[in-house]
Amino acid sequence: MALQDYHAGWDFERLGTASVQFTDSGGSWTMTFTEGSYSHIDLSGVLGTGECADFITAIQAAITAAARGVVYTTSFNTSTLAYSFDTSSGTLAMSFSGAAGTIMRRILGFTGNVAATSSAITSDARPYYVARALVAGQSNYSDEYESSDGIEEKESDDGDAVSISRYTIPTYLDWEQMLEEKSPPAAIASDGTGVFENVATTTVPWTWQHFYRHVRATEPFALYDNGSGEGLVCRMRKDTAKFKPVRAMSEYDVLWNLPFNTRLLGSL
Repeated sequence: MALQDYHAGWDFERLGTASVQFTDSGGSWTMTFTEGSYSHIDLSGVLGTGECADFITAIQAAITAAARGVVYTTSFNTSTLAYSFDTSSGTLAMSFSGAAGTIMRRILGFTGNVAATSSAITSDARPYYVARALVAGQSNYSDEYESSDGIEEKESDDGDAVSISRYTIPTYLDWEQMLEEKSPPAAIASDGTGVFENVATTTVPWTWQHFYRHVRATEPFALYDNGSGEGLVCRMRKDTAKFKPVRAMSEYDVLWNLPFNTRLLGSL
């Protein structure tokens, strides 16, 4: 597997309300999300029904429920990291207003409102909550192993042993994402993300610093191969749940290594 993309989950109860106004051939209407746990890809097969389901399915369901009388075509492309919206007839426009609009605009990957057009509308920025590594592979990869916590053993003077343990011990998985460039790439789908928040651009606005601040040890994320659709669903452990990149070479400010000590939740 060429594990290169990091897809984090998000919860609207944490982020706040998100909305976008569509204007189609029948007029204007607003799509709003106030709750629910989502990701750009579907993690619910590992996490459970409704947990970090793919957002594009929820979008299409909301559009269908709105019964606009015009057929919408929507998609999220895991290779280009772009959302797309189109209608079967007439024009379509998108407007993002206020704080709720900002949240939705960032999730869908737009830099601003989109004027009415008869062509498909496609993200012009990389969406929040996905990072693409510069190198499609990980270093110092541990493979999965069990935590040492939860097992206790005592020995008496005569050599007899008594031990206790949990029924279930967490599975851990550790690695480093090596040689990330300090600055993000120019194009949405290009390899790389950008390490520090202050190097974010309008095209790639979500950096590794944003990633760590968002996931901490709470939000699940997938290390994902966008070619095969395979991946690993993990949650960060407290050891690396804080942003602390390390220079790949001392006093060289361009390339950085990022540590990941995780709990392995399952595989896609």
